[in-house]
Amino acid sequence: MGKSPTESQNYAELNKPLALIILVLGISFCVLNIRLILSGEEHGVLLTVMYAVMAAVALFVTVFWVYDSYRTKVTDSYVAKGSALIHWQDVTEMKPSEFSVVIKSATDSVVINYYAYANPESLIAKVEELGRKSQVSA
Repeated sequence: MGKSPTESQNYAELNKPLALIILVLGISFCVLNIRLILSGEEHGVLLTVMYAVMAAVALFVTVFWVYDSYRTKVTDSYVAKGSALIHWQDVTEMKPSEFSVVIKSATDSVVINYYAYANPESLIAKVEELGRKSQVSA
């Protein structure tokens, strides 16, 4: 017998317009720093290294944030990100903040950045509901 539709529904649907904006801004900042490095102007070694580090950090943070958010899955049965998978009944701790929640089990930890997703208010409510249910059944 297959899973019910709600059991496999992912409540953490990526906010694609925001993800695109983040990618464009991050890559633009990266390109701007590379152009500063490659411009004909004289730069000190320290300034060149700083531009290179800022370009690398901008690219890494941007791509990681979008990719990391894309891999997040919140269902009625579990929360997952990458190789970390936590069934709601295995949740040992939830640390909410204004913009995210850290969900922990004995072996894994998943961070959900609410505003990376299409409907953050609904996602916040769903995660809180599922978290409360997991604490009641524990």
